[in-house]
Amino acid sequence: MAKINYNEISENYQNIAPIECGMYLSSCLADEDRTRLRSDWETIGGCNTIPWWKWCYENIKVVY
Repeated sequence: MAKINYNEISENYQNIAPIECGMYLSSCLADEDRTRLRSDWETIGGCNTIPWWKWCYENIKVVY
């Protein structure tokens, strides 16, 4: 899971930072990975269970 360094983000934007991060991460995936991520999200109930941005934020692994 990604972890936001809130020290680098203005206090005014800290509420939306995880949303923007989740959406950005999903847009960085290859089409096949994004399709698989969406399929897994839909399997667990989709937006009735967890918002798409949060699912992306919590399930996309960033590796260095």
